[in-house]
Amino acid sequence: MSSASDEPRSGPPGTDTLSEIVAGDLETLNSDEFEGRGAEPANVESLAVRILYHSNVRRWGESARLGTLRSGQRFELSRTLPEFRRANNPRAAPLGEPHVSRNPLTISTASDGLQLTAPSGIASDGDGNPLENAHVPFEVLRAGGFDLQLGRRVRLRLSIQREYRGPSYGLTGGSNSLNELRQAIRRVSDLHVPVLIRGETGVGKERVAEAIHGASTRAEAPCVCFNMALTTRETAASELFGHVRGAFTGAQSARAGLFERADGGTLFLDEIGELGFDVQAMLLRVLENGSFLPLGGSAERTADVRLLSATDADLQALVESGQFRAALYHRLSGFVIPVPPLRQRSEDIPELALEFLRHELQRVGESDRLSRWDPRAQPWFPPQLMRDMLAYAWPGNVRELGNLVRQLAVSNRGRAAYVADARVKQQLARPSPEAPDVTRTESREVSDEVLVEALRAHAFAVGPTAQSLGIPRSTLYGLMERSASVRKATDLAEPELSRGLQQHQGNLTALAAALEVSERALRLRLRALGLLD
Repeated sequence: MSSASDEPRSGPPGTDTLSEIVAGDLETLNSDEFEGRGAEPANVESLAVRILYHSNVRRWGESARLGTLRSGQRFELSRTLPEFRRANNPRAAPLGEPHVSRNPLTISTASDGLQLTAPSGIASDGDGNPLENAHVPFEVLRAGGFDLQLGRRVRLRLSIQREYRGPSYGLTGGSNSLNELRQAIRRVSDLHVPVLIRGETGVGKERVAEAIHGASTRAEAPCVCFNMALTTRETAASELFGHVRGAFTGAQSARAGLFERADGGTLFLDEIGELGFDVQAMLLRVLENGSFLPLGGSAERTADVRLLSATDADLQALVESGQFRAALYHRLSGFVIPVPPLRQRSEDIPELALEFLRHELQRVGESDRLSRWDPRAQPWFPPQLMRDMLAYAWPGNVRELGNLVRQLAVSNRGRAAYVADARVKQQLARPSPEAPDVTRTESREVSDEVLVEALRAHAFAVGPTAQSLGIPRSTLYGLMERSASVRKATDLAEPELSRGLQQHQGNLTALAAALEVSERALRLRLRALGLLD
């Protein structure tokens, strides 16, 4: 990876310069074609153990490397061994939990896995069954890890960890899949190529885009982010390329578009699959030659912009059905980065939850909760609640986790111990969206009552709600528009919205949940009233 002193790669605006890898026009590349760039040392595997739950919340997510997988080794887990630390932090400490025995659980490596032995009553497996003698194959450790409990107040996960040495890029967690994402960011960040970020709704695609920009040679220039789902197909061209005064009814002054505002820097377009077919052609043109024409304008303008885009849609399927231009698809996907869903990196849930807790406790004025650890007292965050969070499939991914933590923080203000309210219990009890034989629901089969219940259960997040109902997002938008029970964002008055923005400190996700409207519609309403830039 280039250092800050490296000369930036040159090239005319809008071109893809990757001459050291390929010559001529750039085609779609996969991660393995970048293996030589910023490559790690050999992928060394080691046995690791991570804290999934500890009565001291600040310990969530800490880990310890036990050793290699060579047969014949012996390790111990107890109150005093090993020492755990957070990534890139030299400070380490043992579990130190008085309810964990000093007598160790012993781990021995064999040719095909681990042998776990413990005195009676010392440990249990992830389901709470006594663990005195068990064999854990390496395949299990690689697939998802093996959970165990020491006493009733510490939950750990044994897994095989691949070594990663590099920056965190502002991404929280230490799972193998997240480290692979970091490696992809490292390989492509300093190249002037478009990147397509693939992932389900709520996985954090915008944070990945910001990480790519921050590690690039354009880090000091603007990084402009915009969700194309927050505009209509009629206004998308104006958002992207701007307009001159009088270009259309209501255009009382000229307005710079996203490309002009991002000149010299990075433009991130989320929900790129929402673009209309005609606007796709305009976007393709600016990617090919760096020039564009504002709506109503007569003079072309240029912009030197690196484009990052993201989608949870299957663009290849849209290409095959004639809804997305093949040429634009291949332009956008100069390098493809998949972002793993949260259910595939559940070991990151505790550390993410801790990050959200810090933010939400500060919001409600209870930041001191994190520093008040009494090892002899009852934990204020119950272990069963974390167990339920680890078992849940998180269809809304990291965004849904953040919403749940906010619900917990607000609903438990002033209480000595956390209690999951009815809404949280209902949310965590929902079945996995990956259950087999899921059939798509026709819109006429979704009653008003079912629609409202599903929206509330998912904090009015459109993606998870549509997934739970088995309908496309576009169908859900139509149902919400026609429903007499769903509040329309266009009905919200400016004074109410101004008060709400102040009360929720500009957090649109929280405001949308409080008002029980879709966040997309709320953003459009705020923009129309001039309350959101």
